[in-house]
Amino acid sequence: MRASDGRLGRRLRLPELRPPQPLLVLLLLTAAAGFHGGSALRVGRGLRAPRRAWDHAWDHAWDHAHAFARAPAPSHVGLLMAAPRTSGGSVSSGEEPDPAVVRYTKGISACGRNLDWEGALRLLEEMQEKDGIAPNTITYNAAITACRNCGQWEPALALLEEMQEIHGIAPNVITYTAAISACAQGGGQWEHALSLLKEMREQHGIVPDERTYSAAVDACRHNARALAFLEEMRKKHGDAPGAASQRTAPGGSGHGGEKEGPEVVAYTKEIIACAKLGDWKGALRLLEEMQEKRGLTPNGMIYTAAIAACANGGGQWRPAIGLLEEMQEKHGIAPDERAYNAAVKACEKNNLALDLIEEMRNPKKQGAAPKTMTPSKAGGGWRGGDWVDPRVVDYNKQITARGKRGDWRGALGLLKEMQEKYSLAPNVRTYSAAITACKNCGQWERALALLEEMQEKHGLTPNVRTYSAAIDACAKGGGQWEHALSLLEEMQEKHGLTPNVITYSAAISACAKGGGQWERALSLLEEMQEKHGIAPDVITYSSAISACEKGGGEWERA
Repeated sequence: MRASDGRLGRRLRLPELRPPQPLLVLLLLTAAAGFHGGSALRVGRGLRAPRRAWDHAWDHAWDHAHAFARAPAPSHVGLLMAAPRTSGGSVSSGEEPDPAVVRYTKGISACGRNLDWEGALRLLEEMQEKDGIAPNTITYNAAITACRNCGQWEPALALLEEMQEIHGIAPNVITYTAAISACAQGGGQWEHALSLLKEMREQHGIVPDERTYSAAVDACRHNARALAFLEEMRKKHGDAPGAASQRTAPGGSGHGGEKEGPEVVAYTKEIIACAKLGDWKGALRLLEEMQEKRGLTPNGMIYTAAIAACANGGGQWRPAIGLLEEMQEKHGIAPDERAYNAAVKACEKNNLALDLIEEMRNPKKQGAAPKTMTPSKAGGGWRGGDWVDPRVVDYNKQITARGKRGDWRGALGLLKEMQEKYSLAPNVRTYSAAITACKNCGQWERALALLEEMQEKHGLTPNVRTYSAAIDACAKGGGQWEHALSLLEEMQEKHGLTPNVITYSAAISACAKGGGQWERALSLLEEMQEKHGIAPDVITYSSAISACEKGGGEWERA
């Protein structure tokens, strides 16, 4: 930022500004682009939102600020970048953080939340080369986390090296945990994960915590040897996840709301890894070891994971039934819905075993003949008692989790697997989760293909959530506004669905990103209020203002 910008900031006394600043940000943006402040004020007067909405607006305003940074009038942009926010972060040393560093760090974090790792790296580069601002550990943590969220393990490791070699910044446990997690999300780069785990201790004296080991286990979950080596490292240093906490006394249950001891947590993670691999023998071996050799008491999560390992390991129904009985009779642990669902999956090819599970699940019915379990009409799962298609529910959760991590390919792979491998019929929630996964990565064509498939192939009727995700996919996929508006009309005319504020915000965003279709954006803004009585929120107005800005500066019309 130039010296003149700083003088301008002091004259305006920006440090004394108070929230809600997102509105001020939007008004400053109009000045930065050379628009009329009075017209912007007229748009701004419509902003009526609770305080919790300002955090979302700030992230959107940052997106605009980043766009303006590449446009003329950099002095105004510099003024905006330097504007402090009273809720800004702090540093562990207690020193007052540089407001510009805080601003850039928040922008990088916002990019990470939006799965825009490239945008995060551009901001990191810009703060150094353009504004001459030195990043700190928190800034690099945010950038590495942004790479982690998108499975970009190579850029994450490059950042870890850069912060130390170029800037002399010491990483902390959060830095290494994010980098190891990036190795996990990037296809199970277990060699790099284990190398980082060793490096953080030997070079920096940083003790891995529970999250660090959890990330390492996730990276090694598809390699039994790597898991064994990880266990050796844990035993060698005696610092299982949560090493800073006290050990659980032998025989402690780890229930009743008490925090689990580090060894119990370590065994939990490893047995869960066995479940993902279908290594049921390894899971049972660990379960026996923790009790017989370590004197630890397994908890419900451990038993559930062990039962899931039996299910994923070729339907080992005998040990699955045995584990259900053991957890109740030996430890007094009542199986929850997840434990029963895992057992049902393990026993799906054995009707007698399923009947036994039904009796265990409903003890009041043990005197009567259990209900006959038959395949559901949908072609998957089982119907009986009070549970319905538990495997479909499991797949829905897995697809949702993949979508949150930005792994749309993995989400679609699970959708295909549940149908082809297990003959399970997906439901509306399944497709909504899959479309959301595509939306998060801007895969709008695949999202629309799924929307059509669920109706044509399975006869499912999309709901408002499904359409909102599909429309947002059009917005994030380069502003496919024509498709977005077509879907908005289809959901109302074809299915009689009423859009909500999320739907309209997505449609307006598509208009903004599709070449600044400001007239259509403002028409939608008017329609949602007059036709449906839906109050726009800060995100809606931010998208509408963006459409006006990109449409040639039509602020007077707005």
